[in-house]
Amino acid sequence: MCAHKRALDNGLQTIAILGHGLDRVYPEYHQFIADQICEYGSLLTEFPLFSKIERENFIQRNRLVAGISYATIVIESAFKGGAMSTINYANDYNRDVFAVPGRVNDIMSQGCNEVIRTHRAQLLTSARDIITALNWDCEPRKTKQVQPVLFLDLTVEEQQVFDYLIEAKRELLDLIALGTSLPIYKVSTILLNLELKEGVRPLPGKYYEIV
Repeated sequence: MCAHKRALDNGLQTIAILGHGLDRVYPEYHQFIADQICEYGSLLTEFPLFSKIERENFIQRNRLVAGISYATIVIESAFKGGAMSTINYANDYNRDVFAVPGRVNDIMSQGCNEVIRTHRAQLLTSARDIITALNWDCEPRKTKQVQPVLFLDLTVEEQQVFDYLIEAKRELLDLIALGTSLPIYKVSTILLNLELKEGVRPLPGKYYEIV
């Protein structure tokens, strides 16, 4: 909720994912913030109206939180909890994950310390870490007139992804999959093959571009 409030304070769009239907807001004292979010962003849910509020719904909701986000950032978490499930979903979706470290004897930092220790999250010490990792501080590259690669031996699907990147210049993995109508797992393999063939190169933040 703090992230939503700060986004609203700074005039930024924000999206809240609910663990229940749109007929209510839980807890009720968040109704005012929910109304503001509707003005500057949106409320999303996959649960029908008048559905029961159950703990399992909020765990299920977390996969949507991870799925729509460029990155998952965990400030505090015990070993078990909703934040840890969101990290697992984000890892499965090949999203960036960041965690703020804490004291080793602090229960609410044990989850963060554990995911950093097991390399399931990147160490987060400042906002600059996020900007750098997601490639948000890079100025757009000037388009260079170069001779396109003509003699790569590509499969039909590799050629499809390669042609898409020629047009897009530089694109996110997810959007490449969307633009080529190929599943993400297959696009990941294709991009690796194209990288080995020196046809594309990866960039920070899961971007790719033509070599």
